[in-house]
Amino acid sequence: MKRFFKVADFCFSVSGASDTLWGLAGNYAPFAVRNPDTDILFSLEIGGNLPEGDKLPYHKDNPDEPGAAVVDIYEQAGGLLVELKPFSTSTQTYHMWISSDFRTAVLKEWNMQEGGRFPLDNAAMILFAMASATRNTLAMHASVTVCEGLGFLFLGKSGTGKSTHSRLWLENIGGCSLLNDDNPVVRFKDDRLYVYGTPWSGKTPCYKNESAPVGAFVQLAQAPENHIRKMSVLESLSSLYTSSSGLRKNQEVFDGLDNTCAGILEAVPFWHLDCLPDAAAAHLCHDSILQKKP
Repeated sequence: MKRFFKVADFCFSVSGASDTLWGLAGNYAPFAVRNPDTDILFSLEIGGNLPEGDKLPYHKDNPDEPGAAVVDIYEQAGGLLVELKPFSTSTQTYHMWISSDFRTAVLKEWNMQEGGRFPLDNAAMILFAMASATRNTLAMHASVTVCEGLGFLFLGKSGTGKSTHSRLWLENIGGCSLLNDDNPVVRFKDDRLYVYGTPWSGKTPCYKNESAPVGAFVQLAQAPENHIRKMSVLESLSSLYTSSSGLRKNQEVFDGLDNTCAGILEAVPFWHLDCLPDAAAAHLCHDSILQKKP
């Protein structure tokens, strides 16, 4: 049975998934649609046969965050073979083949007891990032808080305190809500940048089919005292590149991501926050970005 989902106003399909898997994957329910009203971004088939042929090294993953998923990619049969591991020392590997245009993919069936929904989530995230890269869209690694109708993206490596800073806004600043805690999507629509919730949100179950105009990006750094400043263009670009997903080795994908990043730099401010995990940091960040007088 084929199911359709709509994320960031893009539709995609998943076929071949068992009822057991969908029972585990309730995170997709808010994004389910019966009749897609846009072109299908990509189609993912679960349990089909992967093409055979020699595989040539294409991209080797070297995650610098402990416990991060590992994604190795090979050229095979005119497309790309993706090997997924939950973490670097895992003995379990999941396989997906993607067509060269990123429109169709086959995910090899797996032991549900061992893998759970990990293969589906990561396969869908990878496909979404690649297929949307040429459409003024970035798949991000960030925590997003909505306040006063605007979405604020907190960036930084795992352990920096993105989730903590979002929580501090929720606890200390009235009218805030969490949109996504790990894998939001930003996209230009009608010449304005929006941030969208997705079915993927890291360890925090926050799967909201909602969006908000982007108010700012904030790069976080742990520090002995709180201090905030605006970032330079080069700092902002570096922050975007390290916090977004996409296969930059592919020229078309790279050009798409590059164009989107350039547009974001012109449209939205970037801030750098040295911070403690305290309420004062949340107030400083909020008041500075929204130009609130003390």
